[in-house]
Amino acid sequence: MNMLMYVNDELIADYKNTTQETFELSVDVVLPCRFKFILSNKNSNTDTLVDNQGQILADKFIVLKQFFLARVEIPTHKLQATCEYTTDQGIFYDTYWGFNGQAVVDFPYSSAVEWHLRSQIK
Repeated sequence: MNMLMYVNDELIADYKNTTQETFELSVDVVLPCRFKFILSNKNSNTDTLVDNQGQILADKFIVLKQFFLARVEIPTHKLQATCEYTTDQGIFYDTYWGFNGQAVVDFPYSSAVEWHLRSQIK
């Protein structure tokens, strides 16, 4: 499974067929901005191991576990609600990415403080 990471359509990271289990990336950005993750090369026939009862035994996937904005961690439930994940199966709001597609996290405000304050209201 491959993953390309963009900020405002500028490629910032390219992970292809890696065996690393964890990635940590620090990026300086100017707000407002958009993070985009392009997921590709997942082959459900070979990358997902299923037993005779249809239970998944092993699978390739990506999970966005932590995201900090201005050194403040975005709580998991807020990050999931903010992350728009589009696949052939539809549009989901989640940080678990198990299919080819695209995930987008938008920060539409000009300051991190404004984003954090507005996200608390919802």
